[in-house]
Amino acid sequence: MRICVRVVSRGVSVGVAVLLMLSLSGCFLAPFIGAFKQAGVTQSDREALLPKDVKRFTDALFWGTSGPIMEMVDEPAKKQVSQQVAEATDVERVVESKVVSIDFGDGSYTAQVDLKVRYYRVPYYMVQDRVEIQQWQFSFNDGWQITDRNLNTPGKLG
Repeated sequence: MRICVRVVSRGVSVGVAVLLMLSLSGCFLAPFIGAFKQAGVTQSDREALLPKDVKRFTDALFWGTSGPIMEMVDEPAKKQVSQQVAEATDVERVVESKVVSIDFGDGSYTAQVDLKVRYYRVPYYMVQDRVEIQQWQFSFNDGWQITDRNLNTPGKLG
């Protein structure tokens, strides 16, 4: 602070002193750049955002919290996904989820995510594998949302 007072007292404008303070504290544009990337304006930003949203979705499935799950589901698919979650809540426990592949559509506004899911069904407690295929769609209002979720794919990937 003493440096700025001395600079101002020697006739340098207050604007230069503020600029000097900001430059000493780091890039003042960093919060704006971060917000721009979170908006998904560019194709690479959308591609970087999807794995984070898939992780949030699979974490919510692991913990069995339907509220966060339904926030990530597109309106037309809510009934289907809600029914899947309700049926699985009492009888199925997800042990592990792993993204096997992500295939982006044109411009990265759509994507197919293939997951390998390890789970067990109560009361048998035998861990099984399945391949879950999810369709995701990006919008500037809602970000990435699931438009379809296929649980009936038996087999192993990866």
